[in-house]
Amino acid sequence: MKRLLFPLLFLGVAFVCAAGNAPRLLFTEKNVAHLKTPEGRRKVVELAERGGKNRIEAWSLAYRVTGDKKYAEKVREKLRRECLPPNAAPWSGGLGGAHKCYEMGLGFDSIRDTISPEERKAIASGIVTRGIEPMLAEWLFGRTRTTTLDSMGHNWWSACVFLPGFAALAVSDEEPRVLPYLERIKTATKEWFEYPGSGLNNKPATFDREGGFYESVGYGNYALSTYLTFHTAWKSARSDALPEIPLLDRVGDFFLNSCYPSDNGLLSLNFGDSSLHADGSRPLVWLRANGLGKPRHLWYLAQTANSSCKEAIPRNSPLGLVFYPSAEELANAPALPDLPTSALYPDMGGRSCATRGGKTRRCSP
Repeated sequence: MKRLLFPLLFLGVAFVCAAGNAPRLLFTEKNVAHLKTPEGRRKVVELAERGGKNRIEAWSLAYRVTGDKKYAEKVREKLRRECLPPNAAPWSGGLGGAHKCYEMGLGFDSIRDTISPEERKAIASGIVTRGIEPMLAEWLFGRTRTTTLDSMGHNWWSACVFLPGFAALAVSDEEPRVLPYLERIKTATKEWFEYPGSGLNNKPATFDREGGFYESVGYGNYALSTYLTFHTAWKSARSDALPEIPLLDRVGDFFLNSCYPSDNGLLSLNFGDSSLHADGSRPLVWLRANGLGKPRHLWYLAQTANSSCKEAIPRNSPLGLVFYPSAEELANAPALPDLPTSALYPDMGGRSCATRGGKTRRCSP
């Protein structure tokens, strides 16, 4: 193992983009520039002062947009509390730990220019030892994985691997030990999309060849979104590309093919552990942010712009303000998606059928 480590470290160093202390994952200067207007600043500050959910996101964005260091200090206090001694126990090995990795990684990346090199090193070490390493040991590394012998065919796997990967991107300057982890996660992206299933464990393939997600619309939203969050950060922070994933050209249409407008808003085919009101807007926002969206996806995002789905990206949220299409773009969305009226998902054994002229759309397994 030691003989493999040094080439991987060298490889990782070679591919990290030189960005100094500027954020390089989500709230980059390019991504937040459109919010540096009086109206944009008002919305951002309102979110930061509101409290509640997404506080790390809201404070981080407020600092990047306004430059007010009181918001950076709020993030720094949270980082110190979660990552520095006397706290030493690992974060949970499930979704809680995965999302804590995301929050700490985003906060660290967003305010790194306000933290001394010594404290950056200490906080980065805490993120690795409390979050990244325990999560990857449980979910990715073969010799230590304890969740199951084969956990890849599951929506949790995406969150529990790719969100620690997001955090690893954030601390890779300060913690070179994460560089071989990133190389392993890089290869795992293709493995996850191409997971063939397991007869022994009664697991189907993660994705249908046409882009369907067998667990449901809601879990398809969640699994794809956590991967695409990592994909977005990787593309921004690194000069080497992730493996090509042909399915990314088709996964967005799965949500369009599994929905139907009604007088009660856009409804989704209810199968698996999902609901009629689940939607796929979040991965469509991320696909668009990566240049992988399609004009017809705007139709769906216009339909779900005021979604109450818990997995959606609300327009008036930190991520929504940065990445959601503008009101003007939504107003110019196609009247109907340019898709056939029937779609077949052969590996899932499903077909969707639709009428385009009115507000009826019928999908059947």
